[in-house]
Amino acid sequence: MLGDTKQILILFTAAVIASGCASNTQTDATSGSSVISVNSFEASPQPVPAGQTINLNMELENTGDSEAENVAARIFGPSFLYDKLSKEERTEKFGKLRAPSEDNPAIPNTRSWTFEAPAIGQNRESDYTIYSKIFYDYTTRGDTNFRVVSQNRYREQSYGQTDATLEETSGPISLDIRGTTPKIFYESDRDEGITPELCIVATNSGEGKAFTGGQVENDQIYALGENADEDTIELTIESVGSTTFDAKSNGDGNSVKVDLINGKEGYQCFEMNIDGSTLNNEETNINAEITADYNYVKETQTTATVEGRRGVNPTDTGTQNVEWDFKEEPSDNDVEALESGWDIDDAEDPSETCPALESSEDESAQDLFSRLCSEG
Repeated sequence: MLGDTKQILILFTAAVIASGCASNTQTDATSGSSVISVNSFEASPQPVPAGQTINLNMELENTGDSEAENVAARIFGPSFLYDKLSKEERTEKFGKLRAPSEDNPAIPNTRSWTFEAPAIGQNRESDYTIYSKIFYDYTTRGDTNFRVVSQNRYREQSYGQTDATLEETSGPISLDIRGTTPKIFYESDRDEGITPELCIVATNSGEGKAFTGGQVENDQIYALGENADEDTIELTIESVGSTTFDAKSNGDGNSVKVDLINGKEGYQCFEMNIDGSTLNNEETNINAEITADYNYVKETQTTATVEGRRGVNPTDTGTQNVEWDFKEEPSDNDVEALESGWDIDDAEDPSETCPALESSEDESAQDLFSRLCSEG
């Protein structure tokens, strides 16, 4: 048994792996990517005739080091999307995307949305920006190696004082260890309940937002802002034999939810509880695994160009002979806006309202035309 006058030193070395795959690569410029690459996101045909079918295609690929689970994409943006597609229909599930390996390249996955282009004025062309949120579950694991030595062994080996180091693979959440090695602890500290600490820094160095708890059960539709805790990750250090780790604040044993301040960086220390028998040999190695679990979301966008009918001007006889109907009756607010903004005498008459909106270059008029008007 070590005497009361002896000191205990802990030497930190760490290697981060992603989902169990060890890496010997030092931190480099590729670290901190969002790992889910958008290979393509485009509308076809381009341009699409007004009122015709738009096909929106997206191809995703996992370029990271661990499997991404529950990958999904939800489109949003122009008002006509919400008229054409429900929330469920605007969400496409990609499932699991496997990470590449030396023997097996990653396999891209493609999903599509199909909906009707809006009606716009004759001889007009409008660009609509369509956005997509891309969601996925991801895990970053760190394999951390501790050498625990007594003061006598420290003197024998002549260890120098250096910064703790961390090797890291790519991932939107990166991990780091704060402190120097060796770190000296006295037996008297242990007798007083003072234990060595392992402090972890988690940084969002990707392109999007980390969050936890963002899935609705059963249908696995992400609901960021409804059930999610934004700017958080779940950080865990697994126990190794008789050595256990306890989060110092807001934790449940060896696991704790860490807040990322301003969405970027979080800090958490764990107390390391080492059984006395572990130190009998005056030097031992302890391997512990650090796990960061989180959901992640980033955005991408594309443009769909919609082309109105080609032909006579709205004031010509051909357009005047079109019979117009309302898809829905204008609200009182619509009627007031139409009669005051576009000098329409009777906004409840589609034969007067629709041609006036169709011929207008105003974007809000075109939105009203798309929502209210159809040819009889």
